[in-house]
Amino acid sequence: MPIPTKKYVRLEASSFLAEPSRDREATDLELFLTSCKLHAGMRVLEIASGRGAVAFLLAAEGIPNVVGVDLCERNLHEAARASTRGGGPRFVCADASRLPFDDGCFDLVVTRRGPHHFEDLGAVLDEVHRVLAPGGRFVAHDRGIAPNTDANAVWREVDRILEQQGIEYTPSLWRRLLESRGFEVERLDPLERELPIDLWFDARIDDAARNTLDRIVASDARLGVRPRLREVDGVRFFRHDFVRLSATKPVTTERDP
Repeated sequence: MPIPTKKYVRLEASSFLAEPSRDREATDLELFLTSCKLHAGMRVLEIASGRGAVAFLLAAEGIPNVVGVDLCERNLHEAARASTRGGGPRFVCADASRLPFDDGCFDLVVTRRGPHHFEDLGAVLDEVHRVLAPGGRFVAHDRGIAPNTDANAVWREVDRILEQQGIEYTPSLWRRLLESRGFEVERLDPLERELPIDLWFDARIDDAARNTLDRIVASDARLGVRPRLREVDGVRFFRHDFVRLSATKPVTTERDP
């Protein structure tokens, strides 16, 4: 099965989250932190760091050596301005498939909601494996896809209109990509999360595109879609597939002659 690739879109982090979804976001961040298994003195790299939300969170947890990498210079500029002088994360403009770091220089590499925008996830994982020290870990939370579901077909149509051009990976493809690069998969869990589609649309598109999306969401009655839609206080939520994973770069030792 070929690995899908698409144009890498340099999306800027959006501020579409409003009060109804902030509690969910906080819960997701806590879950992400738990997956990281942080300890004092570890060296951490965040890829697709955006404006640095996760990097700042890691620094606040007492991790002094945190580096964020992203392709969007505007995001990085805002992240750097917010970084505490001499004590906050460091941010670098770079492609995640060509990381400007030495081999084995990080103990943990993380990414949250970034991989579905990578042009070539396999190339990124090659680089993650290279920059991780033996025994280092890779942790990712991202949008995923359950194979052959009508609900995900609707979501891909939404992405097309939003011009995100992202690629969603099945858990089985994630596992194959990781294991083929020498990672040991610790966990690979499919999850479901609700996204506030109205608030998201309002932040990103004009009225014409909004009307088109409204028709898609309102009229699509294919099996599997309706159970994923609900409305709370006038805000529509769509239950979408995500994946949570962690993997380790094994510690290898030379054999005795």
